Amino acid sequence: SKWVQVNEMLKKEKIGMLTLQETHLSDAYVEEIHQKYSRRMKVFHSIDPEHPNAKGVAVVLNRELINIDNSFEVIAGRALLVMIPWHGDLTLTWLVIYAPNDTAENRQFWTDMSDKWSTLGLPSPDGMSGDFNFGEDEIDRRPCRKEDAGLLQAFREFKNTLKLRDGWRNENPDMMNYTFFQPAPPFSASRIDRIYVSPELAEYSEDWKIELPNVNTDHRMVSVKISSPRLPYIGRGRWTMRPHLLKNEKMLKEIDKVMLVVQAGVEDSAGNQCTEDNNPQTVYAKGKEHLRAIIQKYAKVNVPQKQARLNEMKVKLDFLLTDEDTALEERLAGGAILQDEIFRLQRELNNENQVSTAIKARMEVETVSKFWM
Repeated sequence: SKWVQVNEMLKKEKIGMLTLQETHLSDAYVEEIHQKYSRRMKVFHSIDPEHPNAKGVAVVLNRELINIDNSFEVIAGRALLVMIPWHGDLTLTWLVIYAPNDTAENRQFWTDMSDKWSTLGLPSPDGMSGDFNFGEDEIDRRPCRKEDAGLLQAFREFKNTLKLRDGWRNENPDMMNYTFFQPAPPFSASRIDRIYVSPELAEYSEDWKIELPNVNTDHRMVSVKISSPRLPYIGRGRWTMRPHLLKNEKMLKEIDKVMLVVQAGVEDSAGNQCTEDNNPQTVYAKGKEHLRAIIQKYAKVNVPQKQARLNEMKVKLDFLLTDEDTALEERLAGGAILQDEIFRLQRELNNENQVSTAIKARMEVETVSKFWM
């Protein structure tokens, strides 16, 4: 189930809010999700009752990080507005979109959205995300092509009324990157999945990314980190070692050798040889830097082979998409093939993780353990 993978992704990557499109979620199925993942996930969804097996949008909240106050279905199965309590008395208002694939329907959709905002008195969202099924700029498609002029006009009227901007494009004005590949000839790529934010929120948004999620899907995920305007500046924090590395005997032996040298250096520099550049404090500081380098080296090596291969392929795909020295057709074909291989490997890893979790649950359920607590 993709929901097992979504639950794991929220946990591992500390995602607060995930917006999904083409979800086909019924009320009964959402209730099943809540029963199974009530500790972490809260799902708000909208489905078109006339076409329950098509369309559908949803917002998945990580309850360990945020909660939701209210939601409003703007257009069934196409647009959902949520209001999320933020820091203090702040509220984050977000619009989730799944626009029609047909050009004429897409154009009408944005006209209808403008009408909704002008007649219903809906609040202006701080952000908007989803599958828009068109590229706003020519470089959002390869091969390049101009979108329907009427569609662009209808969308921009809505976007400009709400004063929203394309966050990723604003940070990367000339970069070519894509969220969807046509996997068969004629190969093509497009950036149809986007996140728009208000100018105020853009100032507190960073780390814009387009990457493959750890979920079985044919779209790449757009993500961003958003901070509250009222929060004080928080740096990257200090580096810490992964606890599982303490079981690496080879690394521990290498650390022992380094620490013996550090100990001898501290003793030597504590006497008459103590100088501003050579004293117990400086020797110890250099020793810690050496230890950090050793631990980071083993941390990279200690990644399972299949996961390391997957990480390598993702980096290769990102490079291929932005490599202007490679012919366009070669990039599109190579990207589609590489993405299929990544999907295959990701499915294998997801299946292995699910089996491992099931075994651990069987062994440790209802026992005094970290897993159960």
